[in-house]
Amino acid sequence: MKDPSLLAPPTTGRRGRPSPTDIRRRTANLLRVARSEFVRNGYRRTTMARIAAAAGVTKRTLYLWHADKAALFRACVIEGAQRFPVIDAPADEPIDLTLGRYFSELICELTSEDSNAMGRLFLREGSEFPEMAPIIERGFNDYIVSPLAEYLRRHGLEKADATQRTELLVMMALAPVHNELLLGRTMPDATAARAHVKFVVQFFFEASAHHADVPCEPPPESADTAPDHPIEAPTQRPTDRQTWNTRRRGEKP
Repeated sequence: MKDPSLLAPPTTGRRGRPSPTDIRRRTANLLRVARSEFVRNGYRRTTMARIAAAAGVTKRTLYLWHADKAALFRACVIEGAQRFPVIDAPADEPIDLTLGRYFSELICELTSEDSNAMGRLFLREGSEFPEMAPIIERGFNDYIVSPLAEYLRRHGLEKADATQRTELLVMMALAPVHNELLLGRTMPDATAARAHVKFVVQFFFEASAHHADVPCEPPPESADTAPDHPIEAPTQRPTDRQTWNTRRRGEKP
């Protein structure tokens, strides 16, 4: 579960304490400065003293807000994850359109200069500082996998209390981001990225339609939502829509 206390500095009972607006402003400034310091200097070389000086606060105040460097790094990661898009679609919107828009926006955010730099930081130093991995994983699970899995379950596309299909879908959709970070490939432009996402969503529908233990929505037949590179069914294998209709009649595929 998300924990807002990771981000907000504590308040005291003294008179003249900062207003909620002041606290939000100071917190946002601190995390902005801290993220910049982590990206510029790396996790190893970044110190609490350096961050306190750059943010214009005392070390004592900084340690009151965040117990140590790992806690501050965690707050920076969560603050960035809160900028990820949220699946909040009209009830009558086709699922493929919702997923396509969501992943296109997510790719856009993950390839922004700030998010990309944090990703590269983790790749450089994650193996040296094992405390970083759980922090990154928490942001990934809480702000991408969990809400997406909940959305897919509402449409019969994910098992209850499971996230395996969701994680596979995310990994396929974000392949261009991973290829750029891990393999040094050039990120596709916005048009190519949308075409990739459309292809992945259609592929996910087809794979789900052939999975007997989880009922799913049939993929849309509209030409407007067809992938740029259609997937041909293997020889002598029923199409996803034929399989879907067969299951509805209670027959074996």
